[in-house]
Amino acid sequence: MPDNRYQGREAAQYENADLFILPSYSKNFGMVVAEALSHGVPVITTYGTPWHELPRRGCGWWIDCTVDALAETLRQATALSPGVLQAMGQGREYAREFDWRNIAAQTAAVYRWLLGQGLRPRCVLLD
Repeated sequence: MPDNRYQGREAAQYENADLFILPSYSKNFGMVVAEALSHGVPVITTYGTPWHELPRRGCGWWIDCTVDALAETLRQATALSPGVLQAMGQGREYAREFDWRNIAAQTAAVYRWLLGQGLRPRCVLLD
């Protein structure tokens, strides 16, 4: 993601944001979440997205997709000091995991594993 960061007006919008909010009942990835994180912006999103790592990584909230949950989370987030929100900008590190070079390397590792030419990559989860 860092190499794919927006320039100009789009970048300024992310850079000037205190929070990025993506409520969704069903979103397959939400590239805008990765983009916000790459700009150091904490994210609020919902269980309809795959971003369950946000709270554990300290860079956002992953909440129920209800008006009450969103309203409560917005109250909590807007009560935080600018310093705390800025510290949540560590999402930049998390966003680097979605850099295309990393994704390409993971994909190649999966194919090597499927062909019996390597160990199961960490990105492959089996139950």
